Amino acid sequence: MPQAKLSLLVWATLLAGSAFAAAGAPTAEWTIMVFMNGDNNLEQDAINNFVQMAAVGSTEQVNIVTQFDRIPGYSSAFGDWTQTLRFRVEKDKGPWPTNAVEDIGEADMGSGTTLSNFVAWAKAKYPSKKTMLVIWVHPRSLYLEWCKDSSLRRKKSSSWKP
Repeated sequence: MPQAKLSLLVWATLLAGSAFAAAGAPTAEWTIMVFMNGDNNLEQDAINNFVQMAAVGSTEQVNIVTQFDRIPGYSSAFGDWTQTLRFRVEKDKGPWPTNAVEDIGEADMGSGTTLSNFVAWAKAKYPSKKTMLVIWVHPRSLYLEWCKDSSLRRKKSSSWKP
């Protein structure tokens, strides 16, 4: 969906490779971490982008993981859940709560601590040689607030420190 892709701004950052692995955990080539703040009027676009990622899905060599937050009232797709869920995106599996690997309740997606916690979780749970972080945000967030979370009515921006 070209309009959906143009209606959002995705900021991607390559992070230092994560050579550590949990005891016995296989190390993939890549872990792609997608911090999806759909807790605003772009909820349907976030759902569409999740479905696009699921068309490919994770493999043994590439983990696609998301922290996905939604807002009530914009879309009833996939059960209209509103908490923050973490997923390892699997081929042809939508963002249903039953497909989530973790439910962290309602998270403040505008908080640098929330972002840091997601990155630490993803790197520990899905070790890989290389990592990429995609911060999926409302386009105006780069100018007003780095990651607006409408359900929490954030007024001040946060900064993230790795």
